[in-house]
Formats: sequence, structure tokens, C-alpha cells
Amino acid sequence: MKKFFGTIIFLVLLIVIAAQVLLPKFIEMRIESELDSKLHPSSQTVIVDAMPAVKLLYGDADSIRGTMENVQLNNLNFTGFHYEFNNILVNPVSLLANQKIEVLRNGNGTIEGIVTNDDLTDYMEKQISGMTDASTTIEGGKITVNGTINVGGFLKGNAQITGILDLDNNVLRFEPQRFSLNGATVSGLNSSLLRPVTIYDFNEFPMPITARSLTVKNGEIRVKVIPTIK
Repeated sequence: MKKFFGTIIFLVLLIVIAAQVLLPKFIEMRIESELDSKLHPSSQTVIVDAMPAVKLLYGDADSIRGTMENVQLNNLNFTGFHYEFNNILVNPVSLLANQKIEVLRNGNGTIEGIVTNDDLTDYMEKQISGMTDASTTIEGGKITVNGTINVGGFLKGNAQITGILDLDNNVLRFEPQRFSLNGATVSGLNSSLLRPVTIYDFNEFPMPITARSLTVKNGEIRVKVIPTIK
């Protein structure tokens, strides 16, 4: 009888240990699959921690953290997304059955998206009418776009547009403040060139999120967002 109970205890322990190892890996694969289908990163990592792991069957995790590289959103490339959530609860049915991440509780976690000089240069060249050979500098909280411009043949030469970034109503915008052509400040003709440029509307993100803060330094734009809980 003692041998029988010993075998039962051993099997239970074996199942618990296996669940602790395999269940987080299974959830990680589900999350990776969901993020791949929605955001299409070039590469990513996901780490899920839960003690005991059986909590994951109810969508309860001690922490979920990971990174994604090169996420293309509306023609804007985010070099990276870094996220970490602690004491998070997701809808287990949506995640396991439909591979859909539906956040029910976010203890204290954020997602940080990173846009570099090169990312912004590629995007701004497409957004500013008539500009080619663009280069963008992110420094001291200001954005400077340099390039060659030709608008209808009457406005052409070496152009520079300087402005700031603004985060309002979940939308990241470039707010131009000064336009110069061949070194001279131009006014009157440049109203269309000084219109705000939408960099990214986070209301269009594949999952509901709210943008919380914006940091511009060291050649990078960093935006912190959190999942919106319905």
C-alpha cells in the first residue's frame, strides 16, 4: 500500500513539474502566434512566469514580458517594442481558443515603442509633399527634417522643417514650427508644409491601448502605452 501511495505521489509531482515547465511554454507560443498575426515583427521573444503554472489555465500570470523587433504600422517602422506586465489577467478562452489577447487586469505594466532617426526619416519623406533625399535629426526634444524639396516648380531647393512632437488623444503628431528654404525662413507660401503630420494613431493599434507618455532623446522617440481594459 505504501508503495502504491508513493507511486501516486510521484506521478502527481511529475505532473506538477511538467505543468510548471510546459504550460508557460504553451502560453508563450499562443502569445507569439497572436503577435505574429497582428503585428508581424521580424523577430520576438515572450517569457511567461506563473507560480503555480496551473493559474495560467485561468489566464492569471505573475508576469508576461518580451520584445518585438521591426514592427511596421501604417508605413512607420518601430525598431522595437518592449513590454512587461506583472499580475496580469487575460481572457483564457480568447487566448487558448481564438489566439486573441484580451486583457482583463493589468497590475502595473507598460509597452514601450521605439522609433529611431532612420525610421522617422523614411516615414517623413513619404509624408512631406515634394521632399526627397530626406534626413531627420531627433535632438533636444526637437525634430529637424532636411531634404531637397520641389513643390510645383516654384518652391524648390534645400529645405529644413523644424518642429516638436505632440501626443494628444492617442495620436502622435509632428508639429512643424519653422520652414526654411536655402537657409532663409519662408512664410506665407509654406502653410501646407507646416501642417501637423500624423506619425501614428494608436487608436488603430491591433489591440486597444492608451498612449501615456512620450520621450524624445538620444536619437529615439519612445512612447509608453498600456492596454485599455474594457
